[in-house]
Formats: sequence, structure tokens, C-alpha cells
Amino acid sequence: MSCRCVRRRRARWPVGTVRGLWGRIPAGRRCLDLIPVGPPDSAAREAIWRLYIGSCAENVDFDALVAVGEMFTPADIEYAARKVSRRAFEHEITHRTGVPAGTDDFLAAITDTRPTLTEQPLTSFDEDIENYLRI
Repeated sequence: MSCRCVRRRRARWPVGTVRGLWGRIPAGRRCLDLIPVGPPDSAAREAIWRLYIGSCAENVDFDALVAVGEMFTPADIEYAARKVSRRAFEHEITHRTGVPAGTDDFLAAITDTRPTLTEQPLTSFDEDIENYLRI
């Protein structure tokens, strides 16, 4: 868990992130509010892919990437995009084709990247929200 204090008026407000509702809070600190944040939705995943893909975006089918990477966190997406970047660089150095990475390159990187999320913690997360949500 990471926990930082955020200033809220004159007091400090501890803000924590945990993998689940029952994660450990560092000794001597308490979290005043729990704000559940789930995995990115399809629009957010597309925005993250676009952020990392950059100049070769016209060669990429973002709908395919978003659909295949449903269990990916932003960090997983960044890792897969960096794999493609490294592979494309190595390919260009070796073959000098001038062809940017495309959808197949990104799909291969997604296949080679183990997603951080699995069904079990997502199910647990949804149950925690349902059982403990206060509005």
C-alpha cells in the first residue's frame, strides 16, 4: 500500500491506495475516506493506449487493443507499449524498413504481457463496494 498525506485546509488528509478494501494501512496513519477505484473502462484504456502509441496511431486498430486488454491496468498497457517500442526499434535497426509498429505488433505484445488483474480480485472488489458503500 502507498499512503500520502494531502493537505485539506489546515489539516493533513491521508490518502491511501490498496489492492483491496482490507489492505494494510501503515502504522500511525488512518484513512478517512475510502474511494473505490476499479480498472479502467474501455474509453480510459483507449486513451491510455493513444498516450503511449503516439505517432504510429494511424496504423493501429484501437478497438482491437481495447477489447483484448480488458484486464490490463494502466501500468500493463504502458509495459506492453514499451515492448512494442523496443521490438520496433530492434527491427528497424536490423532491417531498415521504415515501417512503424501496427496492430499486430501491439496484439503480440498484449499476448506476451501477463495482466495484473484477474477475475478473483475484481469480484472481491465489486463485493466490497456493494457491501460497504455509503453515500
